[in-house]
Amino acid sequence: MTTHIGNKFPSSFNFWIIDSSTTAHICSSLSHFTLYHQINPISVKLSNGNQVIANYCGSFFLNQNHVIYNVLYIPNFTFNLLSVEKLIDNLSYVITFDSSGCHIKDKNFENDWFS
Repeated sequence: MTTHIGNKFPSSFNFWIIDSSTTAHICSSLSHFTLYHQINPISVKLSNGNQVIANYCGSFFLNQNHVIYNVLYIPNFTFNLLSVEKLIDNLSYVITFDSSGCHIKDKNFENDWFS
């Protein structure tokens, strides 16, 4: 397996959609990844019914203190998606929705780390 190293803090890393219906984190640009590697192709069904193939998986810094792992790279995808399901599977995160938006907290930290 070849691992590639990208930018530690990409300049446009902060535009992500928090999606409660997606089952995987999806990123549209390899430049967002800090590390990525080629994987066996995974078929991903999109909300419009189309299927695309992910050939890379990796991680990225959402901010200076928090890394998101197991992100699928889907080239030419329109959005970057954070899966609520995957964030909850990592038991250190608490996600709340209220009138001011979505708040993701790490149980080990006092403040929101993404709002």
